[in-house]
Amino acid sequence: MFEKNDIFFKYLGGLVLIVGLLILSGIISYRHTFTTTNDGTKKEIVNSRETSTSNYKFTGDKDQQIYLNVGITKVNITYSGSGDFTADLLNRDGSPLFNLEQKTGAFEDEQSIQIPESNTFILSVRCKGDWSFTRE
Repeated sequence: MFEKNDIFFKYLGGLVLIVGLLILSGIISYRHTFTTTNDGTKKEIVNSRETSTSNYKFTGDKDQQIYLNVGITKVNITYSGSGDFTADLLNRDGSPLFNLEQKTGAFEDEQSIQIPESNTFILSVRCKGDWSFTRE
């Protein structure tokens, strides 16, 4: 019976070592980023390794990091709620870059925006209801 415990701990130690190496190498990661808004409150930003994703679908308020290339970017925003909807594109430090939408009630809108530099930005949406953001 003592030998079984030795084998168990040997394999457990190996598993812990492998998971530790995966975390250190960045294969397994879970990161939180926070930004401070103009009113001094801290907001969590959702981080994703898939920052080049071009289609986001959420319900309600959300701050999502997105990577955008310099130049003109075409975006489509859809909102299916009945209340107020505000979408802003922010720099990584939380400072405003563009107000994308500020409407009440359901809508679908397409627009082109000029991105000043290739970088990660924050898509900040405030609403109650389902919405999507697609970029090309």
